[in-house]
Amino acid sequence: MDDQPARHSTPRIRVLSAADKALLLDYLRSVARDERPCPGVATLADVVGCGETPVVRFLQSLEDDGTIKVERRTGGRRRLRIDACWTAWSGGGGGRAASVKAPVSDGIVDQARRHLMSRDHTIVGAGPGLFKIKESMQKCGAVG
Repeated sequence: MDDQPARHSTPRIRVLSAADKALLLDYLRSVARDERPCPGVATLADVVGCGETPVVRFLQSLEDDGTIKVERRTGGRRRLRIDACWTAWSGGGGGRAASVKAPVSDGIVDQARRHLMSRDHTIVGAGPGLFKIKESMQKCGAVG
């Protein structure tokens, strides 16, 4: 009889599907567009629910065909360019929390928009995560 408790594990896939690849590309584009820190391989694997090896292979294929460019610095710092947009430099150290900034929820953005409108500010949506407030562009994280 096995004395070890049963481990709960998420299902891991060995090969990325076309949908997984599209999801990762969209995620990388949003990170670069928002100038968030470059996500680590573990974070990207969590995005599609797979192991790290398929993600590493996919990233390498993207780098080989010129879709992305990765710059690396000492201490594990890196940044990534996709569609002419660069991510911010990652913090290094391998921590997942340091590599990904939590997204601002739609509820918080809506609450900030209502608050500013109650103070007679004119707010116009200007693209994903951007708003025009009194003729200046603001990222949704700065709207609060």
